[in-house]
Amino acid sequence: MIGEQVVLTTGTASGSEIKRRLLPFSIADVVETGVYQFDKAYMYLPIEELQRRLYPDAKSPLADQIHIKLAENTDTKTAVAVIEGVWRNFVEDELDGDPILKYRTAIMTSRELQSQFIAAYQKQMGILLVIFGVVSLGVVLLVFCIFYMIVRLKQKDIAIIRSCGMARTSVALVFVDFGLCVGVIGSIIGAFLGWIITVNVNAIEEWIRIIFGLKLWKSSVYLFSRIPNEVNWSWALLFMAAATVAAAIGTLIPAAVAAITKPVNILQYE
Repeated sequence: MIGEQVVLTTGTASGSEIKRRLLPFSIADVVETGVYQFDKAYMYLPIEELQRRLYPDAKSPLADQIHIKLAENTDTKTAVAVIEGVWRNFVEDELDGDPILKYRTAIMTSRELQSQFIAAYQKQMGILLVIFGVVSLGVVLLVFCIFYMIVRLKQKDIAIIRSCGMARTSVALVFVDFGLCVGVIGSIIGAFLGWIITVNVNAIEEWIRIIFGLKLWKSSVYLFSRIPNEVNWSWALLFMAAATVAAAIGTLIPAAVAAITKPVNILQYE
C-alpha cells in the first residue's frame, strides 16, 4: 500500500450537529515499534501538517503526549529526573509557568506504563521457575541413582584402591569430581543449545506454524509482535552454576558410601 491514498476522518459533535472533516494522506512507509497495541492502533502523521489542517488558527505546536526513546544502557531514573527538569524549565520559559502543566504532567517510563502486563509476565516467569526447579530436582535424583549404582557395581575396584592406601576422602572426591565434570559439560552443552534455540526462536515458531498450523505466539496476548530472543547471560551463567552444584550434590551420598567401603568385607572371598 506504499503510495496509496488514505483518508483520515475527524470532526466535532455539538448537540445534534456533527461536523466532519476529511484529511487525505499518502502512505509513505510502514513502521513497526515491536509493541502490538501501538502497531495495531496507531498511525504516524507529520504533526506540523496535521496541526495546520485541524487547527489553522493555533500559533504554537499542539501535542498531549511526547514519546522519548532513550539510548541503550541509559539509567531510566536519571533520565526521568532530567526530563522532568527540562519540562519544568520549558513550561516556565515558554508556557508562562502554568502550575498545572508544570507539576501535574505525568512523566513515566514504558515499564511503569505497562506495569500491569509486566507484573503478569513476572508471575508467569515465577511459575516457570518453580516448574523447572521441580524438573531439576528430578535430575538430581537421577544423578544420585546413577552414581549409587556405579558405586554398588564398582565396590571391588573401590576396595582395591582403598587397600592400596587411598584415603577415604580421596575416594569420595573421585565421585564428587566426576559429578562436577558431568555438571560442567552438561551445562555448557545445554547453554549452547539454549542459545541457538533462543536466537532462532522466531524462525522456529514460524516453521511450526507453517508445518503444523499451530500459532504459538499471539501478539495480541503477549503484547510484543515478535518473541524476545535476547539471551541474558548473567542469568544463564547463574543457572549453569546451579546445575553444576546440583550434579555435585547428587553424588554426595554415593561418594560417602564409596568412602566408608571396607576393603576386608569386599575382598575376603576374592
